[in-house]
Amino acid sequence: MNRYGLFSAVIFVSCGWFTGLGVAAECDDLKRAIQLIDKEQVDNSPIRLGNTACKRGDYHGRPSLACEGRPLPKADSAKSEQLKTEAAKGAACLGAEWSSNTAFLPHFVALNHSKSPVVVMYSSGLLDTLETVVYKQRPIQEVQREKQQAAAKIVAPPTPTQFCAELKEVIQSTNNDFATILGRKRSWGGWGSKVQFSGWSECDIREFKSGAKYFTCGIGPYPNEASSAQARKALGEYVQQCLGKEWYRVKSNAEKAIFESEASQWTIQLRSREDSTELTWAIKLEIERD
Repeated sequence: MNRYGLFSAVIFVSCGWFTGLGVAAECDDLKRAIQLIDKEQVDNSPIRLGNTACKRGDYHGRPSLACEGRPLPKADSAKSEQLKTEAAKGAACLGAEWSSNTAFLPHFVALNHSKSPVVVMYSSGLLDTLETVVYKQRPIQEVQREKQQAAAKIVAPPTPTQFCAELKEVIQSTNNDFATILGRKRSWGGWGSKVQFSGWSECDIREFKSGAKYFTCGIGPYPNEASSAQARKALGEYVQQCLGKEWYRVKSNAEKAIFESEASQWTIQLRSREDSTELTWAIKLEIERD
Protein backbone atom coordinates (compact mmCIF):
# COMPACT_ATOMS: atom_id res chain seq x y z
CA MET A 1 0.00 0.00 0.00
CA ASN A 2 1.34 3.47 -0.77
CA ARG A 3 1.12 6.74 1.16
CA TYR A 4 -2.36 7.75 -0.04
CA GLY A 5 -5.34 5.83 1.51
CA LEU A 6 -7.39 2.94 0.22
CA PHE A 7 -10.63 4.86 -0.46
CA SER A 8 -11.30 6.18 -3.86
CA ALA A 9 -13.00 7.07 -7.02
CA VAL A 10 -13.06 3.94 -9.10
CA ILE A 11 -12.86 2.97 -12.75
CA PHE A 12 -13.97 -0.46 -13.84
CA VAL A 13 -12.21 -1.60 -16.97
CA SER A 14 -12.15 -4.85 -18.87
CA CYS A 15 -9.66 -7.61 -18.28
CA GLY A 16 -9.73 -8.73 -21.85
CA TRP A 17 -6.62 -6.72 -22.54
CA PHE A 18 -3.28 -8.38 -23.19
CA THR A 19 -5.04 -11.29 -24.91
CA GLY A 20 -4.67 -11.85 -28.63
CA LEU A 21 -3.29 -9.13 -30.89
CA GLY A 22 -2.50 -5.51 -30.12
CA VAL A 23 -0.58 -5.98 -26.87
CA ALA A 24 1.32 -2.69 -27.24
CA ALA A 25 -1.85 -0.78 -28.12
CA GLU A 26 -3.69 -2.27 -25.14
CA CYS A 27 -0.81 -1.30 -22.87
CA ASP A 28 -1.01 2.26 -24.20
CA ASP A 29 -4.76 2.23 -23.54
CA LEU A 30 -4.17 1.25 -19.91
CA LYS A 31 -1.58 4.00 -19.43
CA ARG A 32 -3.97 6.52 -20.93
CA ALA A 33 -6.76 5.39 -18.61
CA ILE A 34 -4.45 5.84 -15.61
CA GLN A 35 -3.54 9.36 -16.75
CA LEU A 36 -7.21 10.27 -17.22
CA ILE A 37 -8.12 9.05 -13.75
CA ASP A 38 -5.12 10.72 -12.15
CA LYS A 39 -6.15 14.06 -13.71
CA GLU A 40 -9.88 13.29 -13.34
CA GLN A 41 -10.39 14.12 -17.00
CA VAL A 42 -12.71 11.31 -18.06
CA ASP A 43 -15.42 12.75 -20.32
CA ASN A 44 -18.04 11.28 -22.65
CA SER A 45 -15.64 10.67 -25.52
CA PRO A 46 -15.19 7.00 -26.53
CA ILE A 47 -12.54 5.15 -24.54
CA ARG A 48 -11.37 1.61 -25.22
CA LEU A 49 -9.03 -0.91 -23.70
CA GLY A 50 -8.00 -3.10 -26.57
CA ASN A 51 -11.18 -4.48 -28.13
CA THR A 52 -13.42 -3.47 -25.23
CA ALA A 53 -15.46 -0.27 -25.19
CA CYS A 54 -15.78 1.45 -21.80
CA LYS A 55 -18.64 3.48 -20.40
CA ARG A 56 -18.18 6.57 -18.27
CA GLY A 57 -19.49 6.41 -14.73
CA ASP A 58 -19.31 8.28 -11.47
CA TYR A 59 -18.03 7.07 -8.11
CA HIS A 60 -17.85 9.22 -4.97
CA GLY A 61 -18.12 12.34 -7.11
CA ARG A 62 -15.25 11.41 -9.41
CA PRO A 63 -15.36 10.13 -13.02
CA SER A 64 -15.00 6.43 -13.74
CA LEU A 65 -15.01 4.00 -16.63
CA ALA A 66 -16.87 0.69 -16.75
CA CYS A 67 -16.11 -2.18 -19.14
CA GLU A 68 -17.29 -5.76 -19.24
CA GLY A 69 -14.93 -8.49 -18.07
CA ARG A 70 -14.40 -12.03 -19.31
CA PRO A 71 -15.13 -15.30 -17.46
CA LEU A 72 -12.84 -16.54 -14.68
CA PRO A 73 -12.34 -20.11 -13.45
CA LYS A 74 -14.73 -21.15 -10.67
CA ALA A 75 -12.10 -22.70 -8.37
CA ASP A 76 -10.39 -20.20 -6.05
CA SER A 77 -6.91 -21.58 -6.77
CA ALA A 78 -7.31 -21.29 -10.54
CA LYS A 79 -8.96 -17.88 -10.12
CA SER A 80 -6.01 -16.65 -8.03
CA GLU A 81 -3.51 -17.83 -10.64
CA GLN A 82 -5.43 -16.05 -13.40
CA LEU A 83 -5.54 -12.80 -11.42
CA LYS A 84 -1.80 -13.03 -10.70
CA THR A 85 -1.12 -13.64 -14.39
CA GLU A 86 -3.11 -10.57 -15.40
CA ALA A 87 -1.38 -8.48 -12.73
CA ALA A 88 2.02 -9.64 -13.98
CA LYS A 89 1.09 -8.54 -17.49
CA GLY A 90 -0.02 -5.18 -16.14
CA ALA A 91 3.21 -4.74 -14.21
CA ALA A 92 5.21 -5.59 -17.34
CA CYS A 93 3.27 -2.90 -19.17
CA LEU A 94 3.58 -0.19 -16.52
CA GLY A 95 7.18 -0.74 -15.40
CA ALA A 96 9.26 -1.65 -12.36
CA GLU A 97 7.90 1.19 -10.18
CA TRP A 98 4.58 -0.64 -9.94
CA SER A 99 4.50 -3.35 -7.26
CA SER A 100 1.97 -6.16 -6.80
CA ASN A 101 -0.09 -6.83 -3.65
CA THR A 102 -1.59 -10.35 -3.57
CA ALA A 103 -2.78 -10.31 0.06
CA PHE A 104 -6.46 -10.33 -0.91
CA LEU A 105 -6.53 -13.31 -3.28
CA PRO A 106 -8.72 -14.90 -4.57
CA HIS A 107 -10.72 -11.64 -4.61
CA PHE A 108 -8.24 -9.25 -6.23
CA VAL A 109 -4.63 -8.31 -6.91
CA ALA A 110 -3.58 -4.65 -6.76
CA LEU A 111 -0.74 -2.81 -8.50
CA ASN A 112 0.53 0.20 -6.53
CA HIS A 113 2.92 3.00 -7.41
CA SER A 114 4.91 4.59 -4.57
CA LYS A 115 4.50 8.11 -5.95
CA SER A 116 1.00 7.95 -7.43
CA PRO A 117 -2.49 7.89 -5.87
CA VAL A 118 -3.71 5.64 -8.71
CA VAL A 119 -4.09 1.88 -8.19
CA VAL A 120 -4.74 -0.81 -10.82
CA MET A 121 -6.74 -3.72 -9.41
CA TYR A 122 -7.48 -7.06 -11.06
CA SER A 123 -10.67 -8.33 -9.52
CA SER A 124 -13.11 -11.23 -9.72
CA GLY A 125 -16.52 -9.71 -10.34
CA LEU A 126 -19.86 -10.76 -8.87
CA LEU A 127 -20.40 -13.30 -11.66
CA ASP A 128 -16.84 -14.67 -11.66
CA THR A 129 -15.75 -12.29 -14.39
CA LEU A 130 -12.35 -10.71 -14.63
CA GLU A 131 -12.32 -6.94 -14.24
CA THR A 132 -9.52 -4.44 -14.09
CA VAL A 133 -10.25 -1.70 -11.59
CA VAL A 134 -8.32 1.56 -11.82
CA TYR A 135 -8.99 3.97 -9.00
CA LYS A 136 -7.58 7.10 -7.41
CA GLN A 137 -7.03 6.98 -3.67
CA ARG A 138 -8.05 9.70 -1.31
CA PRO A 139 -5.34 11.69 0.56
CA ILE A 140 -4.22 9.83 3.68
CA GLN A 141 -4.81 12.86 5.89
CA GLU A 142 -8.49 12.90 4.97
CA VAL A 143 -8.84 9.16 5.60
CA GLN A 144 -7.06 9.37 8.97
CA ARG A 145 -9.27 12.24 10.11
CA GLU A 146 -12.43 10.26 9.30
CA LYS A 147 -11.04 7.17 11.06
CA GLN A 148 -10.36 9.21 14.19
CA GLN A 149 -13.91 10.55 14.12
CA ALA A 150 -15.33 7.03 13.72
CA ALA A 151 -13.15 5.63 16.54
CA ALA A 152 -14.26 8.43 18.88
CA LYS A 153 -17.86 7.20 18.57
CA ILE A 154 -16.97 3.78 20.04
CA VAL A 155 -17.55 3.90 23.79
CA ALA A 156 -16.00 0.47 24.50
CA PRO A 157 -15.02 -2.40 22.18
CA PRO A 158 -17.17 -5.52 22.68
CA THR A 159 -15.99 -8.39 24.85
CA PRO A 160 -17.49 -11.76 23.84
CA THR A 161 -18.78 -14.06 26.56
CA GLN A 162 -18.39 -17.85 26.62
CA PHE A 163 -19.44 -19.50 23.35
CA CYS A 164 -17.58 -22.85 23.45
CA ALA A 165 -20.70 -25.04 23.52
CA GLU A 166 -22.24 -23.10 20.63
CA LEU A 167 -19.02 -23.34 18.59
CA LYS A 168 -18.92 -27.12 19.08
CA GLU A 169 -22.58 -27.37 18.01
CA VAL A 170 -21.83 -25.51 14.78
CA ILE A 171 -18.82 -27.76 14.10
CA GLN A 172 -20.99 -30.82 14.70
CA SER A 173 -23.52 -29.49 12.18
CA THR A 174 -20.88 -29.55 9.42
CA ASN A 175 -21.49 -33.31 9.26
CA ASN A 176 -24.78 -32.54 7.48
CA ASP A 177 -23.75 -29.29 5.79
CA PHE A 178 -25.32 -27.16 8.57
CA ALA A 179 -28.79 -28.67 8.03
CA THR A 180 -29.41 -29.00 11.78
CA ILE A 181 -28.80 -25.29 12.44
CA LEU A 182 -30.18 -23.83 9.20
CA GLY A 183 -32.66 -21.06 9.99
CA ARG A 184 -34.93 -18.89 7.88
CA LYS A 185 -33.92 -17.84 4.40
CA ARG A 186 -32.57 -14.30 4.28
CA SER A 187 -33.71 -11.79 1.67
CA TRP A 188 -30.13 -11.54 0.35
CA GLY A 189 -29.93 -15.28 -0.24
CA GLY A 190 -28.31 -16.81 2.87
CA TRP A 191 -29.89 -18.33 5.97
CA GLY A 192 -30.07 -17.34 9.58
CA SER A 193 -28.39 -19.68 12.06
CA LYS A 194 -30.32 -21.35 14.87
CA VAL A 195 -27.08 -21.17 16.86
CA GLN A 196 -25.98 -17.68 17.91
CA PHE A 197 -22.82 -16.71 19.80
CA SER A 198 -23.53 -14.51 22.81
CA GLY A 199 -22.09 -11.03 22.27
CA TRP A 200 -21.66 -11.60 18.52
CA SER A 201 -23.85 -10.50 15.62
CA GLU A 202 -24.79 -11.65 12.14
CA CYS A 203 -24.39 -15.40 12.77
CA ASP A 204 -25.54 -16.77 9.40
CA ILE A 205 -25.11 -19.58 6.91
CA ARG A 206 -24.00 -18.25 3.54
CA GLU A 207 -23.04 -19.65 0.16
CA PHE A 208 -20.02 -19.21 -2.06
CA LYS A 209 -20.64 -18.82 -5.78
CA SER A 210 -19.88 -22.52 -6.11
CA GLY A 211 -22.90 -23.30 -3.90
CA ALA A 212 -20.79 -24.49 -0.96
CA LYS A 213 -22.15 -23.32 2.39
CA TYR A 214 -20.17 -21.71 5.21
CA PHE A 215 -20.93 -20.38 8.69
CA THR A 216 -20.01 -16.82 9.60
CA CYS A 217 -20.36 -14.70 12.72
CA GLY A 218 -19.06 -11.19 13.44
CA ILE A 219 -18.10 -9.08 16.42
CA GLY A 220 -17.22 -5.39 16.56
CA PRO A 221 -16.72 -2.55 16.06
CA TYR A 222 -13.15 -1.94 17.21
CA PRO A 223 -11.66 1.54 16.88
CA ASN A 224 -8.49 0.49 15.05
CA GLU A 225 -6.49 -2.41 13.68
CA ALA A 226 -4.40 -2.81 16.83
CA SER A 227 -7.43 -3.27 19.10
CA SER A 228 -9.03 -5.77 16.71
CA ALA A 229 -5.77 -7.72 16.43
CA GLN A 230 -5.51 -7.89 20.23
CA ALA A 231 -9.10 -9.13 20.48
CA ARG A 232 -8.56 -11.65 17.68
CA LYS A 233 -5.51 -13.05 19.47
CA ALA A 234 -7.55 -13.56 22.65
CA LEU A 235 -10.36 -15.19 20.65
CA GLY A 236 -7.85 -17.52 18.99
CA GLU A 237 -6.58 -18.65 22.39
CA TYR A 238 -10.18 -19.21 23.53
CA VAL A 239 -11.03 -21.26 20.42
CA GLN A 240 -7.89 -23.38 20.89
CA GLN A 241 -8.71 -24.00 24.56
CA CYS A 242 -12.33 -24.81 23.73
CA LEU A 243 -11.61 -27.34 20.97
CA GLY A 244 -8.54 -28.97 22.50
CA LYS A 245 -5.63 -30.72 20.83
CA GLU A 246 -7.79 -32.23 18.09
CA TRP A 247 -7.81 -28.82 16.42
CA TYR A 248 -4.49 -27.12 15.76
CA ARG A 249 -3.49 -23.71 14.46
CA VAL A 250 -2.04 -23.92 10.95
CA LYS A 251 -1.64 -20.21 10.30
CA SER A 252 -1.49 -17.07 12.37
CA ASN A 253 -0.54 -13.56 11.29
CA ALA A 254 -1.65 -9.96 11.67
CA GLU A 255 -4.83 -10.56 9.65
CA LYS A 256 -6.12 -14.04 10.51
CA ALA A 257 -5.73 -17.33 12.36
CA ILE A 258 -6.74 -20.68 10.84
CA PHE A 259 -7.49 -23.91 12.71
CA GLU A 260 -7.75 -27.39 11.20
CA SER A 261 -8.39 -30.93 12.40
CA GLU A 262 -7.29 -34.27 10.96
CA ALA A 263 -10.80 -35.54 11.68
CA SER A 264 -12.57 -32.81 9.67
CA GLN A 265 -12.57 -31.38 6.15
CA TRP A 266 -13.55 -27.97 7.56
CA THR A 267 -11.46 -25.05 8.78
CA ILE A 268 -12.14 -22.38 11.39
CA GLN A 269 -10.90 -18.92 10.49
CA LEU A 270 -10.67 -15.76 12.59
CA ARG A 271 -10.17 -12.64 10.48
CA SER A 272 -9.71 -8.96 11.30
CA ARG A 273 -11.40 -6.78 8.70
CA GLU A 274 -11.73 -3.06 8.19
CA ASP A 275 -15.19 -1.71 7.51
CA SER A 276 -14.49 0.76 4.71
CA THR A 277 -17.89 2.38 5.20
CA GLU A 278 -17.73 2.93 8.95
CA LEU A 279 -13.90 3.19 9.04
CA THR A 280 -13.76 0.82 12.02
CA TRP A 281 -12.62 -2.80 12.46
CA ALA A 282 -14.47 -6.06 13.10
CA ILE A 283 -13.62 -9.72 13.59
CA LYS A 284 -15.19 -12.53 11.59
CA LEU A 285 -15.30 -16.18 12.64
CA GLU A 286 -15.92 -18.39 9.61
CA ILE A 287 -16.24 -22.17 9.30
CA GLU A 288 -15.85 -23.41 5.75
CA ARG A 289 -14.86 -26.56 3.89
CA ASP A 290 -11.12 -26.79 3.26
